[in-house]
Amino acid sequence: MTNAWSAEESTRNDNAVREWESDKFMRLLKDADTELYPGCENFTKLAFVVTLMHLKILSRWSNKSFSMLLEFLKKVLPNGETLPCSYYEAKKIIQDLGLDYEKIHACVNDCMLFKKDYEKEEQCPKCSVPRYKFAEVDNDTNGEKKRKKIPQKIL
Repeated sequence: MTNAWSAEESTRNDNAVREWESDKFMRLLKDADTELYPGCENFTKLAFVVTLMHLKILSRWSNKSFSMLLEFLKKVLPNGETLPCSYYEAKKIIQDLGLDYEKIHACVNDCMLFKKDYEKEEQCPKCSVPRYKFAEVDNDTNGEKKRKKIPQKIL
């Protein structure tokens, strides 16, 4: 009885996973076929959002500046535009593509990556260059300055 129940449960879970994957794929197809605005021939909704996200990453825009740009573009584009309203909504559109990335701290001199065994190191073991530069930030609680660690180089 237990084996029969396990097989039935497993089949039900497999069907749920397939349905979820199918929904993701259908959303991507829909966004890939949706015009950015009525009559737009150069970009689909998905292509435009992916291009904007690429520019965001290359130019190191903040999430807030990206949302502000989207709000501005929504005002500029003709009625019927299909742009997302914020960075969060844009991220939801492209997350189904599986384009995740991992930020890895690196030595300024390209000696090594601060990964695995070197993940907790504060300076490069090969050339002794510090891993972080420091910036002073206001601490609201007691008015004192707090030092924030900023990696010198990120891969």
